[in-house]
Amino acid sequence: MTESEMANRAVPSWRGIESDLRTAIDNNEFGVGSQLPTEVELMRKFGATRYAVRRALSALQTSGIIRIEQGRGTFVHDAYLVSYNIGRRARFTDVLIGDNITKVQEILRIEIVDPDDDVRDFLQLPRGGSTMFMEILGYANGQVVKHDRHYFPLPRFEGFDKVLKVSQSVTEALTRVGISDYQRVSTSIIGRLPTAAEARLLRQLPSQPIFECQRVEADESNYPIIYGITVFSCERVRLTV
Repeated sequence: MTESEMANRAVPSWRGIESDLRTAIDNNEFGVGSQLPTEVELMRKFGATRYAVRRALSALQTSGIIRIEQGRGTFVHDAYLVSYNIGRRARFTDVLIGDNITKVQEILRIEIVDPDDDVRDFLQLPRGGSTMFMEILGYANGQVVKHDRHYFPLPRFEGFDKVLKVSQSVTEALTRVGISDYQRVSTSIIGRLPTAAEARLLRQLPSQPIFECQRVEADESNYPIIYGITVFSCERVRLTV
């Protein structure tokens, strides 16, 4: 159905809007990954209320046909952007490069912090020990796919903040300071709903689930060098173990 045909119909219910949008997507009028018109534009096109448009979009999202990203818009679902196999030497950056996916990282903050005792235990730090803390957003083809919080033990990583700021990834930064290889020694994964802050950072709705992955990485001497907590958008990343 063309846009003019859709616009000339009698005022539809939300089910009618859902059906017409579904047909338009099936007919490739809105291609995979493309952005749908805004709510206001859809209201004009269908001569419908905001409630009807939102209800139709919600139904399409529940069906997995579209995804709604806070602050960006509504897009035809393009399945998973990234398929990430979590192994002993899992490198997210390598996965993106191997799949020809454009990678970008945005550093939100780097600072020295006094972590809680659980983090100290994971990093085998004494009580009162400090860490270098790094918080970043990871992008794949322009979309946020993960939010990382990394802890590096001090004093071993004294000055590591300067290296992190000029590197394209944590792996590259570690190589620059002489750690050419490291491996994952523990991983735990849970699925849950995001906090309001996490939903905002991942640019997704609070009702969309996320994966939370906690891990410890160790150097070749099996000494812990990273404790990390990463949340992945379930809509954009598939995890395999």
